[in-house]
Amino acid sequence: MVEGREKVEVDITYDDGGSLSVAVYSIDDARLLRSRRIVGEYVGGGAASVQSRNAFSLPLLLSLPEAYTAIAQGIATCSTGCGMNDREALVQIRKRDRRGACEAFEKLWLKGVWLTSGKRYGADFAVYAAHASLLTFHSHNLSFCIHFSHHFFLHRRSPRVSRRSIGEVGRH
Repeated sequence: MVEGREKVEVDITYDDGGSLSVAVYSIDDARLLRSRRIVGEYVGGGAASVQSRNAFSLPLLLSLPEAYTAIAQGIATCSTGCGMNDREALVQIRKRDRRGACEAFEKLWLKGVWLTSGKRYGADFAVYAAHASLLTFHSHNLSFCIHFSHHFFLHRRSPRVSRRSIGEVGRH
């Protein structure tokens, strides 16, 4: 639970294809999430002036792993207009998580690191050791979520990928 303040309200919607979208529409809530290492991505239109061309506006769009962690850790709650409670939201998010990204994100988040989307690098997450003004400094690691089946496991390892680099995060 966030101390000294109500939980952040997140708005969960379905698009025409059945995908979930999780957004925050309050700037105070967006700042609170970022202070709790839930970064998200501003997707509103950019500012009109040249001086603030790198500034974006609300809504703050959360990835499903970010939303899952924020709700599961008591930082966020579903807005009343969502039509679902927090537990139902967690179930819906987990249904869409095929590779264990929610579990991996939450485990890394609990270790105190900052995480952002790693899509531009071909990874699931970019990992920052400390608050980095996330766009100014380089990430320290990239995180890949690999789903291991209980029924099939290929034992051959590449010389470049060690078991330690894969780690235990995200294993099922």
